[in-house]
Amino acid sequence: MARYECPGCSYSYDEVKGHNYEGFPPGTPWSAVPEDWACPECAVRDKADFELISGEKPANLETAPAPQPPAPQPSAPQPPAAQPKVSMPVAPPKSAANAKVAAAKMAPASKPVKPQASRDPYLKWICLTCGHIYDEELGDPFEGVAAGTRFSDVPESWICTDCGTPKEDYILFEEE
Repeated sequence: MARYECPGCSYSYDEVKGHNYEGFPPGTPWSAVPEDWACPECAVRDKADFELISGEKPANLETAPAPQPPAPQPSAPQPPAAQPKVSMPVAPPKSAANAKVAAAKMAPASKPVKPQASRDPYLKWICLTCGHIYDEELGDPFEGVAAGTRFSDVPESWICTDCGTPKEDYILFEEE
């Protein structure tokens, strides 16, 4: 397997790890990444700009099989009262101190009710520092958190995959 690096920001795409948040599960070869894909870190460089930094390029990129991303699983509709609501600020705070203040202002008066059964809907949690979304349905395979892991069951030592913010600086996110 090979690794490719963005010459603009040094982000590297590792075929072994893939990039779940971009829709590429572990083992996704570089040839399966769309040609119009841009660097997820700087969004300035396109796939064509990336440089091979380890491993070998496939002999014939045109014949390399392109895996299909998994189809999203339909979920049963839930009544609106089943999910606690927290609105996301227009722009997340830049510092950890401001993030904690904002979290205190936006947090509901009591803790959200922890889902008790596997039939409860999966929730999403957002990093107040960078806006990264932790989706319970997807987990964080890159950091060893299995799909279906409730946020309350994620270890306290877990940090944001994108910016390194601690778990405590995540709040419940609801898509509008």
